[in-house]
Amino acid sequence: MNPKLDDGEKGRRVAVTREVMGRQIRNEIEQVQLETDAKIRRQRIEANEDIKEIESLVRVQALIIPPLLPLAVGLMVLGFRLLGEQRGIAKERMVKGLHR
Repeated sequence: MNPKLDDGEKGRRVAVTREVMGRQIRNEIEQVQLETDAKIRRQRIEANEDIKEIESLVRVQALIIPPLLPLAVGLMVLGFRLLGEQRGIAKERMVKGLHR
């Protein structure tokens, strides 16, 4: 500071400097808060998208997996019946090909 300034002028300059620095600090705090809020908002959106993706996967699995066991059992029963029919027929009665 200039030593020629009186105490009143020095006090006024200190007050103005404090006010300017206070505004700068408030602006920086506000900017950091806005950035933080934006990051939180983006992370919530990403989390919700991840949840929806997992829910969709679970829905698809819930539609596909339950019928697999009955289908497998049905195919096994069909296979056993076809084998049983082949075993029960006498070989001389089996059609080997169509003759005209």
